[in-house]
Amino acid sequence: MDDHSRDTYLRGIKRFEDYAKENGISQRKAIKGAKKHDLYLLQDYSNWLVLRGYTAATVHTYLTPICKAFGVSMDKIDKPPRISSHTTKGRVETKKVKNPQGVADLTKEKYHRITEFASAVGIRRSEYGKLLGKDIIYDNDGMPIGVQVRSGKGGKDTINYILPQHQETVARIVKGIRSDEKIFTDHEMKTKANLHQYRRLIATEAYQYYHSFSPEDREKLKQDLIDTYISTKKGVTKEKVNRFKRELEKGDYILRGANAAKARQEGRPLRYDRVSLYAISCYHLAHYRLDVTVNNYLQ
Repeated sequence: MDDHSRDTYLRGIKRFEDYAKENGISQRKAIKGAKKHDLYLLQDYSNWLVLRGYTAATVHTYLTPICKAFGVSMDKIDKPPRISSHTTKGRVETKKVKNPQGVADLTKEKYHRITEFASAVGIRRSEYGKLLGKDIIYDNDGMPIGVQVRSGKGGKDTINYILPQHQETVARIVKGIRSDEKIFTDHEMKTKANLHQYRRLIATEAYQYYHSFSPEDREKLKQDLIDTYISTKKGVTKEKVNRFKRELEKGDYILRGANAAKARQEGRPLRYDRVSLYAISCYHLAHYRLDVTVNNYLQ
């Protein structure tokens, strides 16, 4: 199991612990249930997740390690269907507006700093409130080229790079902020604006940026990705590095199944440049999952 899968499983186990504590289920009872392949307990856990408003994808993610521990097939648990082509998170609403207050906040002057910054950076909503002046990374010319995210999703520290066309915007917004000062006030963080949509827009811009690289810059990008993989991934081995190198040389990433059908219907691309996808995934979305990059952010 790779590091990403292990960390995901650990989060799923932690969520099951929360469920057990809330429902008075002792460790002894849980282990006894696992030995009996207790479908009732797992079904109740699935229902508990749904009632807390988790998406279908998250319910599946949290169920997986527990079903494995109980020796129960996921097919036996009643749960919402997970269909990536139905993902709407971060997309701009084109029909019924579900968040009218958020739409209004996009144009309010009191939230302009954070919405403009989000449109230039594209990190997660919870991460903006933690940013300090010292978390902006500058090049030798004093231009901001990245944002250090501390204890982001999954507790990870990551760097999200700023595309060249957005560097001046970030420089203007953070000008005068002390190194130990929060970039955004608690009041600014109260906005209901859909900040996640900017991750999608940044991913689209980033794909256009990397896909326009010359052959020479593309080869340099591949090496930079390999170096980043080696320096940031946990438990890196020579075998894993070679596997990642082979991934970079596989050719285009091609949509299949329901995702391909939806792309055809909406006139979207069916194939994407794999190296550009890895650059987006690594440098702007802080993961190495091409399926998530394409289905959740580019489609």
